[in-house]
Amino acid sequence: MSLKVFLFLMGYLCKGDFMIKKMLTTAFVASQIASFCASAEVMTEESVKKHVDYGDNSGHFLLTSTDENFSLGFKGLLQQKTEVSYADKKTGVALTLPKARLKLFGRAFHPNINYFVQTQFEKSDHVSKKLISPYKYEVAGTSYLQDYYLNLGMPSHNVHARFGKFTMPFSRHYMVGGAQLRSPVHSLARQAFEITDNNKDIGVMIHSGFNIPIEYALAIVSNGVVGRLGYNHKGIDAFELVDFRGGDARFGVGVGGFLHTDYLSKEINDYRATLDFIFKLKSTSSHGEIYYANRNKIQSFGANIDIGYLLHKFEPVVHYSYLKPNIDIKDQAHEVTLGTNYYIYGHNLKAQPYFGMQHIKAANRFLGGVQLQFAF
Repeated sequence: MSLKVFLFLMGYLCKGDFMIKKMLTTAFVASQIASFCASAEVMTEESVKKHVDYGDNSGHFLLTSTDENFSLGFKGLLQQKTEVSYADKKTGVALTLPKARLKLFGRAFHPNINYFVQTQFEKSDHVSKKLISPYKYEVAGTSYLQDYYLNLGMPSHNVHARFGKFTMPFSRHYMVGGAQLRSPVHSLARQAFEITDNNKDIGVMIHSGFNIPIEYALAIVSNGVVGRLGYNHKGIDAFELVDFRGGDARFGVGVGGFLHTDYLSKEINDYRATLDFIFKLKSTSSHGEIYYANRNKIQSFGANIDIGYLLHKFEPVVHYSYLKPNIDIKDQAHEVTLGTNYYIYGHNLKAQPYFGMQHIKAANRFLGGVQLQFAF
């Protein structure tokens, strides 16, 4: 006779005694929890992470059923930044919370059906982002729900279909998770060419999977059509900017594009293109991108590049960004950032002190600070 049946029969026989019934009820609930825990296992990040996604959408904690058809994992992320800036003979001090996220992920019904949900608790700075990039589009729903999608895959054939709200496959820098960026200062070029806030949109995407030799992705979203084609050499982790593994020379390249449409008219007045690369060699890594856009016949150009060298847990980093909002006007912007990242436990616990300068419209802005990150 099982423990559950025994507890049920005892509860029935002792139904007149409230205290005994309460104790048996508590024991029954405890047995249910123990039964669930016995049928689940805790898996490590390496066993969880597959070639389904390009960001940090996996974690150290995962409960999975005995038949491996259902699982539930979670991951938290918190960033705190203290920054001092100087511009126009004025000094500013800001303490901000760039990211406060909770992520749920796993599979349902079948190992090849994966889901991902990401909630946002920090306050989005839509105003300043809109000033930097006036050609950003709105997305239905709330920004507090950053991601929610279902991914159906056939990994053996490199074919996946994704439905919901997700990061668009426009370029590598947008696709890399915010927790994995090497500089707390988002480059001017990256912000200027964003399609939507955080480059998220609602729709459907057909893709090959990621971190495989040849990648493809085509997304039809509420604001248009986005696509990317990439190549990865020697098994490079193409969406991890730091060379934690070390080793011989490896590289990845990609090209992406975006066409804005409302699906009602034939007119296309906004199209953009990107070219990106990543290179790693014996703890040295470099990543760069080139952007082009033609928005309402106004052509824009931008680029960014960074390079870092990992020495045990320290990584000196240099980042440069260039932006020309209108190629017919002399105005242009430059940004240089120097920093030393300290990876206490990889991206899960790190400190990122930095110092930089921005030159925008003949004016200089100096900034420096430190960002602390905790993820689990």
